[in-house]
Amino acid sequence: MDNHRRQFSKGSFAQPGLRSKLLERPDQGRVWDSVAKSARAAEVPASPTGSYQAIYEDGKVQAHLSEVERGLPLRAPASAHGAAVFAGVSLLGLDLFHAPWLFGREWPKLLRAHAVEAYRRPAAPDTLEPKLRAQVEGLIAQAAKVEGTLRGNAGVGQLFEFRVAGNRGAALVFENRVVHTAIP
Repeated sequence: MDNHRRQFSKGSFAQPGLRSKLLERPDQGRVWDSVAKSARAAEVPASPTGSYQAIYEDGKVQAHLSEVERGLPLRAPASAHGAAVFAGVSLLGLDLFHAPWLFGREWPKLLRAHAVEAYRRPAAPDTLEPKLRAQVEGLIAQAAKVEGTLRGNAGVGQLFEFRVAGNRGAALVFENRVVHTAIP
């Protein structure tokens, strides 16, 4: 697997809302509409090229990302396989990886993508943690039993696409192993 470590992910992750739209396999026009909607939600001026990266480069978003990075560890716990991220009581996304080293490598990019999605949304009170944890455990239990479709992937491996609890999800399968599961 070492030869393939560099091929799974480069650059940054799109925020969960945009990843969810991409799972619908929209035409390119709808992708650009979703990028523009993300920019409007973040109150970021649209870039002349419609670039998604322009959201990350906006000064207010950069300040928000810096604040998030100061408050949360960029280094994932050594035994963690993934994370569920909430804004208020809304699940923004769930990302699970087959190995802690892979999650650890991808966590900084995922944290930034989730932070962009959470930008301008209220935080949840700490008292909700047990309820939110139960929600995630239920979602994982449902996802373990779900049926879906397997299709080719633009990169390495295949994508297993599914629906669970009203959400679209996808799992990257490589050499008969689920490498990354995302429920944006």
